[in-house]
Amino acid sequence: MKSEPLVVERTYNAPSHLVWEALTDIAKIRQWTFDMDDFKPQVGFRFSFFGEDRGVNYHHLCEVKEVIPGKKLSYSWKYKGYEGDSLVIDTIGLNDRAFIDDYQTPHTEKLHVVERFRLTNGGKAMEANLHVEDEGAFTMPWDAIQRYKRVEPGVAERDIPVENDPTSAVGNPGPLQEVTCSETTVSYYGDMQPIPQADRPDF
Repeated sequence: MKSEPLVVERTYNAPSHLVWEALTDIAKIRQWTFDMDDFKPQVGFRFSFFGEDRGVNYHHLCEVKEVIPGKKLSYSWKYKGYEGDSLVIDTIGLNDRAFIDDYQTPHTEKLHVVERFRLTNGGKAMEANLHVEDEGAFTMPWDAIQRYKRVEPGVAERDIPVENDPTSAVGNPGPLQEVTCSETTVSYYGDMQPIPQADRPDF
């Protein structure tokens, strides 16, 4: 008989403000997740805690990167003595007016998304891990993973050309750039979901 860990998952029906308190109130954090000295949902606030896995006690070092009260908490995540950082984005309080993926999968306002981004292969690639919970749309939580490849002359050369893929970086290689979805030239939904435009300025 094998001795394997038993994993129990529970879904709690709770309003978003209680979920936010569980993520940001130090007393509730200690109750639900980690035993840490202090926590403040303020950009730049650094916090740490210890967590054990398979007999190894890891020292977690984190820093708050972005806060939208009641909706979004983003923080970096690394282990002391180990290389690499992760960016963790925990989002609640979303509306149901958008799709969850390129396949136009709907969701409800109960959607809770946790994203973890980390550089791999010496900074030449990035891995994005996605955890999704929405009891109004899905029968159970699910996870997804997406890997991105860096293409920059002299740093990370493109070795596998990608053709006929409008979502792939097939243009001229160069430094990593950050753009928002509304500025992209790629349309996933055609005219179905046009970018909102104002007929006149509101200021």
